[in-house]
Amino acid sequence: MSRVCVAISVRNGEEYLGVAIESVLGQTHADLELRIYDNLSTDGSRSIAESYLADSRVSYAANDRDLGYYGSLNRALDETRCELFVPFAADDVMEAGNLEAKVALMADPAVGFAYSPVMLIDPAGADIGELGRIPNALPRYAAGEFFSRCAPVNCVTCPSVVLRSAALRALGGFDGRVPYCADWLAWMRLSLRHGVAFVDSKLVRWRQHPQSGTSDSLRSAVYASEDPAALEFALADGGLEPAVADAYLAACLARTATLLERDGHSRTAAGHGAYGLAIRALELAPGERPLQELASGMSARAGLRPAQSPYHLVLSAGSDSGLLAEGIRAARRLDAGGLLASFAVHVRPDELDDAVAVLEPLLAAGPATGIDLVPAASAEELLVPGTLAYVPWSSPEAELAESLGIPTRTLGAPNPLRRPPDPARFETILAA
Repeated sequence: MSRVCVAISVRNGEEYLGVAIESVLGQTHADLELRIYDNLSTDGSRSIAESYLADSRVSYAANDRDLGYYGSLNRALDETRCELFVPFAADDVMEAGNLEAKVALMADPAVGFAYSPVMLIDPAGADIGELGRIPNALPRYAAGEFFSRCAPVNCVTCPSVVLRSAALRALGGFDGRVPYCADWLAWMRLSLRHGVAFVDSKLVRWRQHPQSGTSDSLRSAVYASEDPAALEFALADGGLEPAVADAYLAACLARTATLLERDGHSRTAAGHGAYGLAIRALELAPGERPLQELASGMSARAGLRPAQSPYHLVLSAGSDSGLLAEGIRAARRLDAGGLLASFAVHVRPDELDDAVAVLEPLLAAGPATGIDLVPAASAEELLVPGTLAYVPWSSPEAELAESLGIPTRTLGAPNPLRRPPDPARFETILAA
């Protein structure tokens, strides 16, 4: 029988913490340790956790800083010596047979993690639905087979998982740079390396309430940066063929665009906008007519004049080499898909020499795409009805274009996975 570490991260979770702890200690698989990590709680969370310390399986540690949910889990993963690991939460509930059912499946050394669907519950604990049941699910998947089930949309909830500690350590733990979807990134990367087992029974109750981390992320729209970044990272990690990777990423961007529109994030001037992500999806799959219709429809609903297809593209990125390169790559994708009618690159007269020096090697690298270089004090004269503007992220150019009714696709969107992880916050841990 394998020993299991159940890790709980808590911050001001007194309302539900006791119920979560009781559900862990009441498991029919009793060979476990429960590690509770407190992220600077100011309520009664500490006293609740310490009231269970008479049980030798329970330990409590107060972090000296707020490590966040995944930082606490990584600390637990770094400190435990248990073979198996459960990333649980302070507001969720395990059914009594949860660990026993999944630990049994982990007896197969080829399996990296086992999971189940979850029952969604409201703040009072009443059932309100389920999540994580995928069509025609198999009890076992060989390494690499489950990736297509958990991408481009996550179907695995964190508290429903029992995983192999060494497998997660080999990845560096959960990547806390993407706190909205660090679990999804882990499942994708693990599924490329290990088998996955599925228990077709709702063994975990996943609580939905306004104070949850997931609710905060939906309100802030941080998922619009993190989801595509995580998928792109996993696709590169798995070495998938470019055409296959593009299809996955296009589907992710299209889905994220619908979520942004649902959550009221329609325009791009302040950052991510729904129609802008739809345009990014279209670049990856220019032959997909539904993506053209998605981008056009979202532009119209955002109060803008939809760009005419094939597109008259205006790129306004100054002499920034990275932004110019990104814009040219995107234009070439549209051109290859027959969706580029014209391509104008706006540059201010004082930046002309620098822009030409940057553009020449980019254009020489091919493939050939017709470009008109237009020096002007402002891009406004180029932004006529029917055009599409490619502009820097959260820039005056983005605001100008949308004020004129012109849809934009932003360049240089933030990618949190391009910055080094912070070891002080346990954003990752050393590989085993």
